[in-house]
Amino acid sequence: IALIFNTNIRPLDFLTGILKEWGVECKKRRKAELYDSLNKFLLNEYREKASVILIVDEAQNLPFETLEEIRMISNLNDEKVPLLHIVLSGQPNLIDRLDSPRLEQLRQRVSVHYHLGPLDKEESFLYTEHRLKMAGATDLNIFTPDAVESIYMYSEGIPRVINLICDIALV
Repeated sequence: IALIFNTNIRPLDFLTGILKEWGVECKKRRKAELYDSLNKFLLNEYREKASVILIVDEAQNLPFETLEEIRMISNLNDEKVPLLHIVLSGQPNLIDRLDSPRLEQLRQRVSVHYHLGPLDKEESFLYTEHRLKMAGATDLNIFTPDAVESIYMYSEGIPRVINLICDIALV
């Protein structure tokens, strides 16, 4: 699994970052050599029956040229069998980016599309409780029921906003 989270980068840096994440050395920085190294790595993993996954977080920030590079990477296969799975994760405007006519070929390669909507009131409460547990809280009632209600109301169930409100309240 390779995780790319710095997404405001050019295609060449993107390719280099992917190879680095997988621990693949490539001394030369020309695109042809990078692709050759990537393809060798993917074919080796395929022979070993290993699943290779590329996760790109904050993908809505990728320049069009880098999104096109992802399309090129998605072409790497062995006789119709894809050598890797690519997960693009991002904010709602990622959908708008992918709808651009410039990215039609990439959009055609998207096999699964999922949009996470806001949490409901109960999910927001459980989410807050879970985050407290993960942070090591011993008292899960740090936020009163009224506070949890207010957190839900002001966040509208959006996890990122729930996190911000809770962080500020705890500070």
